Amino acid sequence: MSLIGIGDVFSRGLSVLISRITPVAGVRLVVVLATLALSSWGLSGLMDNLRAVATEGAPVSPETLGDVLNTLPREQMVDVVLSLKFWLSVFLNLALFLWGQGAVYLALYPHPNNPSAGEPRALPAIALGAIGLILPLTLVNIFYGVLVLIGTVLLVIPGIWLAVKYSFAPLLLVTEDASAFSSFGRSSDLVKGCWWGVFIRLVLVGLATLIASVLVGLIPVIGRVIAGVLLAPFLNSCQLVILENLQEIKGKA
Repeated sequence: MSLIGIGDVFSRGLSVLISRITPVAGVRLVVVLATLALSSWGLSGLMDNLRAVATEGAPVSPETLGDVLNTLPREQMVDVVLSLKFWLSVFLNLALFLWGQGAVYLALYPHPNNPSAGEPRALPAIALGAIGLILPLTLVNIFYGVLVLIGTVLLVIPGIWLAVKYSFAPLLLVTEDASAFSSFGRSSDLVKGCWWGVFIRLVLVGLATLIASVLVGLIPVIGRVIAGVLLAPFLNSCQLVILENLQEIKGKA
């Protein structure tokens, strides 16, 4: 058995996404809107601090933030940047990102196209389950990022090799209930012998999603929201299809 073609990856990925569109779109909409709200709230903290120290008559606005900061003495600049609201919003956005990542995985898997995986989850179970994935996803993302960074710093090529080799580690937390660190060994086992095929498919899926995101993003006002709600999960859905294909070839743990 060999890897399915890129056309099948796209069609199956789209089919999986459509079959779970309600919970996936619900999760992504919450993440996108909450991220916008938290970012706006955090920025207001920076602006409040900046207005308190800026010279009278200085044009203080989000657009001129950098210019005004550069005119301040270092001590005042530090006071502005140390806004509690700003850093709290950064922390909450990070937690929201991790929750959203886990929630999308739980919304996509199990799915109706793979009945042997079990019953698809409802939204309440997805929301609660994603909370429990925040810590393992934090560990996986940090470890993955460090490995890829080290490989990239060495010669670039090792970074790409490691990025593909361990690309399924986050998804395996859900599909095989793997631990944060065992997921790396399992991802390596699944990709072994199929690296080039996985690499080509991931690159093509990523490029297609990027191009679609740019085009949709040109739509005024709602373009970026649509891209965030639908196109990012499509990438995850295609990754899931490739992972399930590898599990069929190599056997599930």
